[in-house]
Amino acid sequence: MRSPQQPRSRDRARRRRVAAVLGGVLGLLPARAPAMPTIGWEAPAGCPSAERVAARIGEVVGGRPVSPAVTAVRARVERQGQGWLLVVGFSGRDGSTERRLTLHDCEATANATALLVGIALVGPASAPGEMPLAVPVPEPDARGRGAAETETGGEGRERAGEAGVGASERDGEERERAGEAGAARAGASEREGEGRERAGEAGAARVGASEREGEGRERAGEARAGASERGSEGRGRAAERIQGRGRAADGAAEGRPRAFVQVGPALAVGVLPRATLGLAAGLGVAWRRLRVALGYAGWFRSPARWAEDRQIGADVALHAGSLRVGPVRRVGPVELQAAIGLEFGALRAAGVGSEVNLERRTWWGATLAGGGLAWAPRALRGHGALLVQAELVVPLHRPTLLYNREPIFRFGAVGLRAGLLLEARFF
Repeated sequence: MRSPQQPRSRDRARRRRVAAVLGGVLGLLPARAPAMPTIGWEAPAGCPSAERVAARIGEVVGGRPVSPAVTAVRARVERQGQGWLLVVGFSGRDGSTERRLTLHDCEATANATALLVGIALVGPASAPGEMPLAVPVPEPDARGRGAAETETGGEGRERAGEAGVGASERDGEERERAGEAGAARAGASEREGEGRERAGEAGAARVGASEREGEGRERAGEARAGASERGSEGRGRAAERIQGRGRAADGAAEGRPRAFVQVGPALAVGVLPRATLGLAAGLGVAWRRLRVALGYAGWFRSPARWAEDRQIGADVALHAGSLRVGPVRRVGPVELQAAIGLEFGALRAAGVGSEVNLERRTWWGATLAGGGLAWAPRALRGHGALLVQAELVVPLHRPTLLYNREPIFRFGAVGLRAGLLLEARFF
């Protein structure tokens, strides 16, 4: 008769067998891969679209299994100064994290987002396998080492016996050699004495060589002194030649004609009714000893008034062109100039203060004679100068201003002009 516990134990064993079979079958089935998390994308116009970002993430992840720890990804792009700010947030079972990147190009945000999401889902690429750094070498068997040592020891003792016999024979040979060495030492003593005598003679020879060396030094010193003097003379001559070349170059430069242009304010006294300001300008050509210039002088309004009524009179203006020729003398940066010339132009008088005011024009002519002092700074290297000029003016005719057939003013017989001119020179 069976006990009531036996059916229960059989049922438990049957259930265990069924569970084991199902467990084996379930173990052979592939596990369900976690799904891709939801991905959100926000970006302004002109940046990559959400479809492009999702496609790029798919290329990075590929067919590898993704981590179930990340359930949602949200990325947005914002303008930041001259660049773009990329913010990628990850949400999952472990909480939320955020990554921020600043990029110069909005197109690069798609690749950066795919890279960050790929690292979060599948991790970085695995490193290659390590290589062994050493290979063990097996040691020889201990018993083999003992046998080899025994054989080596026997051969060593036999060689030691033979060495003892050979040593006796060599001992006798060494005694004979010692006797020969004694005789050789005696000969060496005699040769040593001869060497001392020769050394004494060599010392005397060295003394003589020292004296000759001293004489050679004295002669070398004299030769160096002579060479120094000759070198000084050579340097002096070279300096003179260089200076001569510089003077020759200056002379050649001075020998070439130079064009110049000048302009500046001027003052006229004596010919016009009153001291009058004007503007002087000119251009010309200069050689080493001669200058030729064409000039212009314009004198501003100079009033002439009737003695009986100072409100009645005329305003006089003069414009004239000139030709001047003269020698030049240079002393360093200073130039002394002299010139004579002729001047021709137009003289205009406009009446004022009368009931009927008339305007009259006539020709103007004068002879010029004067000179100037020019300073050409070395810093300008001959391309500019400051000129102070003064000259006498002698009119070729002297018009008279009339009011009601009564004279108001007659132009002067001699006048003086002065000017301060800036001169530019062209080689």
